[in-house]
Amino acid sequence: MDKNIKQFVTKTLKQAGNIVKSGFQKSQVIKVKADHSNIVTETDVLSERSIIKAIQKRFPNDSIIAEESGFGDKNSDYVWIIDPIDGTSNFASGIPWCAVMMSRLQNWQSVATGIYLPFFNRKNSSKLCFGVTL
Repeated sequence: MDKNIKQFVTKTLKQAGNIVKSGFQKSQVIKVKADHSNIVTETDVLSERSIIKAIQKRFPNDSIIAEESGFGDKNSDYVWIIDPIDGTSNFASGIPWCAVMMSRLQNWQSVATGIYLPFFNRKNSSKLCFGVTL
């Protein structure tokens, strides 16, 4: 993964991870999604907003698909996919097994992906053809 984009992904994930950690085990409004099989917390929304803001500042022409807010199409070859808290049920139950994830696609091929486990300070990143680094 390009050094600059890797630094961006790492910084963005850690910022969102700090939001996740600060919201952990705090009283929150929990909403049930329309499909009734998933929930969303205030921290999901705050984490997602943080990631979107960072992407829009650095890559203003990129499209974004975000779990909570949907698809922001800018007719770009680049699309970001965001999961602000993968494992919201664990998070909402006070179990720290969750992650913050983001991936940048170019023409629907992953060119940069990051996964951050904020409670364990672990990050994984990958780039097409170069495998995964822990």
